[in-house]
Amino acid sequence: MNMHAIAHTDFADELIEENYHSDTIEISKQKTKGIQYSYVRILDDHNELQKPKGDYVTIEFKELHNQKLQENIISCSCDLMHKMIAKMKIELERILVVGLGNRYVTSDALGPKVIQDILVTAHYYKYEDPKILEGTRNVAAIQPGVMGQTGLETYDLVKGIVDSYQPSLVIVVDALATTTIDRINRAIQLNTAGISPGSGVGNKRKILSFESLHVPVIAIGVATVISIQSIIDYLMDGKYELHKEDELLSYMVTPKAIDEEIKDLSYILAQIINRVVHPNFSSL
Repeated sequence: MNMHAIAHTDFADELIEENYHSDTIEISKQKTKGIQYSYVRILDDHNELQKPKGDYVTIEFKELHNQKLQENIISCSCDLMHKMIAKMKIELERILVVGLGNRYVTSDALGPKVIQDILVTAHYYKYEDPKILEGTRNVAAIQPGVMGQTGLETYDLVKGIVDSYQPSLVIVVDALATTTIDRINRAIQLNTAGISPGSGVGNKRKILSFESLHVPVIAIGVATVISIQSIIDYLMDGKYELHKEDELLSYMVTPKAIDEEIKDLSYILAQIINRVVHPNFSSL
């Protein structure tokens, strides 16, 4: 098992070495249509990875700007989300999409940017004839911001809306951290365990999950940042390790092409979510 305590990752499969076996974790990999899949199923909350129980699927790809590959990523991710929802055995009556992050920091703006392209219909279902958007479902979307902007815990804001709107599913979008340079802006993770707001940039808040919200949750995110420790490990093959007092510990790094790539990634994630929640809407 990869035990770099300093390097931070949100990807379950990055905590697991090759040929690892466990009674609490199931692992499998697959490759198709230019996409590498990594499946991690955590069977018990008490596990070596110290991750919440649930299914974690990582979709890794080499190119981002290839339209055919983008469509493959969207299609395959939709299939994965449909399987997760089927396993939850829920009827999708209302869906709340939550875009986490700080819209003014590009590497953390993925969630808010995705929300801009979500087809929201809750207001039609409440005030209008829902036949106006035939083939849709009742969908609401929010950008709760970050504590530095609102002064409030993201969980408290989301929980209040969940209690009022009473969705049957919450989909949470956030930027993620990786320990693998090749995964920056090239890896999507979906999980059924929930997510801690701000985890991608090193902040830890109360987790948004079924246990905390009392509603099934699917979290989806993209690797947009990497720690200094992970870059050093990559360049020096693990021969150098930062110490707790090193100032570099607080640094997270993102590539210079982040602005343009976030646009493509937010489009991909918005398409995935829209097609899952509105599968019969012809305009998507």
